[in-house]
Amino acid sequence: SILTGTLNQIHQVNSERSKKRRELRIFLQTRKIPTELTMRIMSYADYKSARHSPVSYDSNMISPMLEAELATVMFGSIL
Repeated sequence: SILTGTLNQIHQVNSERSKKRRELRIFLQTRKIPTELTMRIMSYADYKSARHSPVSYDSNMISPMLEAELATVMFGSIL
């Protein structure tokens, strides 16, 4: 079903994101990067990962009212 496919895609994206995050953390640890800098780098990596998610949606699949509510939740703090 579409729901199962979507859930599988989300799981795959999350797994890949976790793998990249883990690899970055190990890279920084093995090079003995200071903790403060490591935390800043990891925080920025999390930010970039969340902002550039390959998971998207087709706006034709939801009603205009739901689309407006979604935009408010996603971008309300920016507006």
